[in-house]
Amino acid sequence: MVTRIGTAAQNLVLTNRMIGQQQTVAEEQTQVATGLKSQTYSGIASDTFDLLNVENQKARIQRYLSDNSLVSTTMKAQQTSVQGITETATTMRSLLVQFAGRDLSAKSPQNITDVRDLQDKAYAALSQIQYFLNQQVDGKYIFGGAVSNQAPVSLPYKNLDDFQNTYDGIGTVFPSSRAANLVDLSFSGITASYSTQVVPPAGASAVSYSQIQGAPGDFINSSIPQSATGNLIFSNVGSNGKVTAATPGAFKAVQVGQTILLNGSGALQGGATDNNGVYTVTAVSPDGSTMTFDQTVNAGVEPAGGAVAFNVGVPNGTALALDGSTAGNNGAYTMTWPSNADLVAAGYNLSGGDIVNGDTLFSRKEIPVPTAGPEAVNLTSMAFLHGVSLPTQQKISDTQTIKLDVTGLDPAFEKAIRGLGIIAQGDLLNNTDRIQQALAALNDAIQHSALQPTEAPSDLTSVLDRISNNFSVLATAKDSQTQFKAFLDGRQNDLLQADQTEAAVRLQTDSQALQISYASLSKITQLSLLNYL
Repeated sequence: MVTRIGTAAQNLVLTNRMIGQQQTVAEEQTQVATGLKSQTYSGIASDTFDLLNVENQKARIQRYLSDNSLVSTTMKAQQTSVQGITETATTMRSLLVQFAGRDLSAKSPQNITDVRDLQDKAYAALSQIQYFLNQQVDGKYIFGGAVSNQAPVSLPYKNLDDFQNTYDGIGTVFPSSRAANLVDLSFSGITASYSTQVVPPAGASAVSYSQIQGAPGDFINSSIPQSATGNLIFSNVGSNGKVTAATPGAFKAVQVGQTILLNGSGALQGGATDNNGVYTVTAVSPDGSTMTFDQTVNAGVEPAGGAVAFNVGVPNGTALALDGSTAGNNGAYTMTWPSNADLVAAGYNLSGGDIVNGDTLFSRKEIPVPTAGPEAVNLTSMAFLHGVSLPTQQKISDTQTIKLDVTGLDPAFEKAIRGLGIIAQGDLLNNTDRIQQALAALNDAIQHSALQPTEAPSDLTSVLDRISNNFSVLATAKDSQTQFKAFLDGRQNDLLQADQTEAAVRLQTDSQALQISYASLSKITQLSLLNYL
């Protein structure tokens, strides 16, 4: 039966439907105002999973873009620095080429002035290279490698005069090899005594050396025992001795230019070859099983199980600072090793372990008070190239990683610094051969030559290529990530954005319906049975 007057239940249903219609209108008003389908994930329940995936992907891509932007800035700064170093080295090379053809033997006022000007420019170039290598991005040194909080170069001199007060070119000579230039040594609390020795004792080649005497092992940096090498074969190639270990990679850690104090092969020590001596390493085979020395050896075999030891000592040409002397012997000294033949001629028993046991250092610089001692002193290397050569890995995408291996210790930078240091040191007029020596180092720093086998193959050209290659890979990754992020932005918009025109039409229709519902409810609430009595 149809009734004119609604029941309470009918009124409740009508009210609930109006509330639902009101919520719909409110949502449509929000869509028109914000352009979004909903303000909550529940409002787009069917698309929530897809939206969360898109948002996570965007967040990951954005992290890569942010990180890669910083790496890109770092590599751009590296490019600029290497270009600056190359320009500096090239300019100095041109100046040295001009000087190489001059006769400086006259020591005329003009020659003295020109040499001083050249050295001023060489020191200024050193300072420029320090500036380029110590650049920072986001508080980190761009050439610091795995140790980005330490400046790669620390030049502790105010000017050329200050530099030459240390490296006078006579008693203290700037290192002429990579090993001597980079060595990081510190011998503390050495009980040292001093003496003056002429090695060999007579003849045209006799040279006066200052001898610093400690205890056995005092001046050994590290050691490779025969237990790590196995059987040892000694041979000669021309004027160079060679030693080959049976154990692969036994000499992998040895660097060209290092000094080896070979001990344990002496006849008095039970050795079979009697090759005890002080050797400079001129080559190490790629597999690390063979070392080549600057002097010949006695050909033969040292069977495995022997007591031969390859003690790594102070590289020839290393500048060490002596301090702690109460007798007045503090100062900088360049360590210079006499040849094995000269040491034997001077009476040293190498076969019995003299010198090779690591208790002695030699310097051509005169000790001020050779009669002093024993006294406790410290000897520390004076290298101003620091840091590590350990590279870092940078993940630039989910599937790509680039190797950032250009550090302040790269051989290209070291050769440039070495060449400039050789020129900037004192007494150049009396050692004009240093111009050719410095020119060779700068040439190899700019473009490595196969004619320089003792130099590491890296050069400024290859360094710039390595940076540029990484920069290209990074730029490609950034472009791909930018495009993918744009796609994800579009997909996110599809899931989130409402069609505002459609929402406006629905809002108008639903608003009218809601108004009619309000009017109907108002009319119904005015009806009563009393109206029909």
